[in-house]
Amino acid sequence: MHMNISEIYPSSNKIYINCTLYPDVKVGMRQINIRNSSQRFLLYDTAGPYTDCDIKVNMTEGISSIRRDWIARRNDTYPICKAKTNSDTLGVKALSGDDRVILKGIAGGAPVTQLFYAKNGIITPEMEYVAVRENALLEQAEAIPGLLLPTKTRKITPEFVREEVACV
Repeated sequence: MHMNISEIYPSSNKIYINCTLYPDVKVGMRQINIRNSSQRFLLYDTAGPYTDCDIKVNMTEGISSIRRDWIARRNDTYPICKAKTNSDTLGVKALSGDDRVILKGIAGGAPVTQLFYAKNGIITPEMEYVAVRENALLEQAEAIPGLLLPTKTRKITPEFVREEVACV
């Protein structure tokens, strides 16, 4: 199946903003080119590789797990078991290979969650991803002449995201 992204999203292209703490982590954004203007507008692109013209998605193999390397790099987890996926529970034949999700644990029995890392003072790639995504939109809003923003608007840092997650 091939989609012509330029027809679906005219006058736009997918761009990536690199993170600083984790340079291999990229936040996908859609850059909208405004007609009759040199201005551009950014939107967070939630479609993953499906809207990237440079990535060929094989529908029978699925998309690659971008977080797999992030989790492996922490070097603090071990596989516990393979969990059933929807194809197992719904009785649907998997399209390819072993599609079971490998659940992970941390030594000592702690859950592998963003809350666990946040409460232990660890900024994860996922937290920086959120900060970069939100800042791209905030910086864009601040650049609009005459737009009134709350006076307490501040740059969203990975540490801010960690603190917010830890407070849950």
